[in-house]
Amino acid sequence: MEKINFCSSVVKMIFQKIFLFKFKNPFYFIMPTRSFRKPASDEKFKKSLKPHHKVVSENGRRVTVFCRVHGKKENLSRSVYYCRKNGLLCCFYAKKSQPPQSRSGAFYAKKSQPPQSCSDAFKKPSKEKSSNAYIYWRLCVLALFNQTCFISGAKGTVEDPLNCHHLNSWRHFESQRYDVLNGVVLKASLHRNFHSWLGGTHKVASRELFETWANQRYGFTSFPWYSDHEPEKIQQVLDKVNLEYTTRQARYESLAKQRNHKLRTSKFNFKVLVLTCLTHDVTREVKTQNYVQARFGMPCCVREKLSDCASRQMKQLQEKNARKLDRVLKRRNHVVLSGTLNSRHDKIKIHCLIHDEINTTTVHAYKQSSYGMPCCVRTWRSRFMTHHNRQPEKLNKQSQKFLLLCKQRNHLLMCGETSLNQNQVQVKCLLHGEIKQMSVFNYKQSQTGMPCCALEKMRQNVRDPKRQLLAQQTRVEKTKNQVFALLKERNHTLVSGTITNGQSKLTLKCLLHDHVSQTTVCAYKHKRTGMPCCAREKMRQSAFKTNGLLKQRRNEQT
Repeated sequence: MEKINFCSSVVKMIFQKIFLFKFKNPFYFIMPTRSFRKPASDEKFKKSLKPHHKVVSENGRRVTVFCRVHGKKENLSRSVYYCRKNGLLCCFYAKKSQPPQSRSGAFYAKKSQPPQSCSDAFKKPSKEKSSNAYIYWRLCVLALFNQTCFISGAKGTVEDPLNCHHLNSWRHFESQRYDVLNGVVLKASLHRNFHSWLGGTHKVASRELFETWANQRYGFTSFPWYSDHEPEKIQQVLDKVNLEYTTRQARYESLAKQRNHKLRTSKFNFKVLVLTCLTHDVTREVKTQNYVQARFGMPCCVREKLSDCASRQMKQLQEKNARKLDRVLKRRNHVVLSGTLNSRHDKIKIHCLIHDEINTTTVHAYKQSSYGMPCCVRTWRSRFMTHHNRQPEKLNKQSQKFLLLCKQRNHLLMCGETSLNQNQVQVKCLLHGEIKQMSVFNYKQSQTGMPCCALEKMRQNVRDPKRQLLAQQTRVEKTKNQVFALLKERNHTLVSGTITNGQSKLTLKCLLHDHVSQTTVCAYKHKRTGMPCCAREKMRQSAFKTNGLLKQRRNEQT
């Protein structure tokens, strides 16, 4: 009993703890979390640490993290920080309270407003980024550092691309925004690391601060802007970028000329082209990759080409239909007076040259009908009736044959015409007194004519055993004659066995090959050669023939 009470108390205590954690912790359902696994290691924690967060102090598994954007501290375990998507509660609530992004409203109107989300702190204005001056500056800086990171010396990847960092910050030094000497190439992770060391993007960045950061973190003492970046080298880089730009622009202009387009403006990196179609007088912004890969370049040209193709196909189809209809009209000796032949539902007026009649109908109805016009149908019907009426002698002969058949079967014709096979007649059996209605064709085809006579015949066959024996004897004689005839043809002899039915066994001897084998009557009849020795001989002969033909063909080819 004591053990049971102890177990129940332990279960109760565990349930209470879970209940309190789930329902009394307000952030259990609200916080977006990753799946809870083992406690996060130091490497996982460091990777998940956001650039605007800083670890102030550590106490075993628990750490105190400071948010530079919102200026708040929070004490929590490493695993909880790793599982949260935003890291700290202040960032989570800031993102939750952020209004929905729309292109109009107070949120976008206030440009001086500080970034409410942590990720917005590193974003440059989109208009400035897409300007030609900024793109030109970025290309020059990348060319100056040979497309490699200044600190790591590695090239950019999809996960960690290259960023161009302003030594003297973009916000605070407006005059040096597009100065090539004011730029340095860094990987995205290192760029974030520098700004987090500085205290955020809102803090003033300068060349001296960058040098101290590079010296403290990575031990750099010499910097290229003091020794390597001479005016001659910078001029060479600028010339190289300009030459690349001019060659690419010439290539795109020639492509536009071929397509009867005009290149208005383009971004310096040639990601977007502004073109005007001279044929349709349409100006449009097109992606460079799409313009090069497309067959016609602009949607207006594609639409025109598609419409031309569709109209050409429609014309071809109309011409084909018109040719078909002309052939039908010539065959029927008709002429079209008025109407179009564009579609199957168009109405046409047709004149029959034979009967001198005019009729209106659709193209589809005229094609589907076998004669085209009512006048031609009437003439065909009248011809058929006259031809039908010209055969009285033939019809009389058929009726006389039917009456003779009735007399032979001891039947009497009650009523009905016997001239055609489809006609229904009433016949009376004089032996059994039954009357039956049936067609002339069915009466002729049946052996007895009526069901009562058929039943009588079946009964007679069952009652008379002599008749059955005679039938069986005739069947046996027939099979014997067939087997003996085959034996003569195939040059075989019967050694032993009786021919009574298809399953009776026979022993046969082949006179050609002196071979004896056993078989049944049915198998001997159905086989082509009758015995295996003859079959083998036939296969050899066919093989010799094929080989001889093959040799002849080879000789002819050589």
